[in-house]
Amino acid sequence: MGLGPEDSPKIDPDEGDYPEHIFYYYKEALRRAYAKDAVAWENKQRIRKGREPYTPEKYDERLQWHLERIPYKLHRARYHSFFRYFHYLKQLGFVEPTGREDDSYIQKITYPDAPPRTYYRLTRKGKEAPEWEWFRPQLTLYPELTSEYFSERNRERRSFAKSDIGSQK
Repeated sequence: MGLGPEDSPKIDPDEGDYPEHIFYYYKEALRRAYAKDAVAWENKQRIRKGREPYTPEKYDERLQWHLERIPYKLHRARYHSFFRYFHYLKQLGFVEPTGREDDSYIQKITYPDAPPRTYYRLTRKGKEAPEWEWFRPQLTLYPELTSEYFSERNRERRSFAKSDIGSQK
């Protein structure tokens, strides 16, 4: 909600930000959370073995050590999935364009024909929406997509895959 989790920059609710930037900071927050979990696990193992827990200085040193080694692409969050998620949020009216646009660029090269980067902000509806609507916005948009629907689709896929394998023999 723009509150800057895991030391991410806070987003000004009036100015908003563009989706690519939001995604980047989301991935960075995941990396920091993963590193904190890794250091906490190490610390727990130290205590279990009867050793002293990390001092705050050593904890920070180990956290930095992990952050330097965790690749950006470690987590399964991919931009295409985020792009689809953000599209659902726009369809639900949870985010709206602010009117601010910047030049687009690819790998720090500006292309005049590229569409501009559009900034988005939360709407009142988005701020008041319950957490479950944010968690799976496609289910809010398409209530017919129940767990039974997905179970049936998976059964169909598995039976199709089995019949396809059997026809190749």
